[in-house]
Amino acid sequence: MHEIESWIKDAALSGGFLAERVSDEVAADIQTQAKSRFVIDNPRAWWMSLSRPYEQFDSRKTSLSDVLPGRTGRGWLIAETEMPNLPVYSVDLSQLPALLEECPYFEYYVLGSDLNWIVAESDHNVYFVCRA
Repeated sequence: MHEIESWIKDAALSGGFLAERVSDEVAADIQTQAKSRFVIDNPRAWWMSLSRPYEQFDSRKTSLSDVLPGRTGRGWLIAETEMPNLPVYSVDLSQLPALLEECPYFEYYVLGSDLNWIVAESDHNVYFVCRA
């Protein structure tokens, strides 16, 4: 288990947040679909090579809940671990900002359950918001 996975697990347990890690097979399928919709090639971090037009927001001045295209319902949280198979979590989008605040910083991607949008937070304090 990667350290980031431990952070997410601990934050979910302590805060009572929904963050259910999906199976490796489901995670691979979600990643394949997301990358085919939103990413060109195989960059270290997806936000470096988005395939569609996107908006940028300064994450020091704008909250995640303000930029999420879907603020309620279920979505996918993908932690950027720089491993070949990234961990994917089924999350409650209304709880996600609070869950992430309980974790040390890491890059991540949030997708709507229908994969029609993605939000990526970079290590440059930028949210990238891209719609299919």
